[in-house]
Amino acid sequence: MAYDEALAGRVRSILSSRNGVGERSLFGGLTFSINGNMVASVNSRGLTLSVGKENYEKALGMSGVKKVMMGEKPMPNVVMAEDPSNISNEDLNIWVNMAADAAAAKPPKVK
Repeated sequence: MAYDEALAGRVRSILSSRNGVGERSLFGGLTFSINGNMVASVNSRGLTLSVGKENYEKALGMSGVKKVMMGEKPMPNVVMAEDPSNISNEDLNIWVNMAADAAAAKPPKVK
């Protein structure tokens, strides 16, 4: 199943003013990163965001956001939009910038 290209375009637009942004096709989706650190992935399941440890509980408290599970355990610091087709521009902007700030705060990944 393909990812939502319109949603990917919206994420791309939000990240366009930041330095070090990259895009990579990964597992049937499109993953956005800053300096090699994941920000968001638009995939067949929707929108996954790596919001960081500091923002994890805050993000889960926002309407429309849920934990990402690996089996029976939640993935640390990673959340998912419950219904990506109905994400408002305001919410998307908040979520993507939260994840982008977390990614930018990490040391760059060395290839």
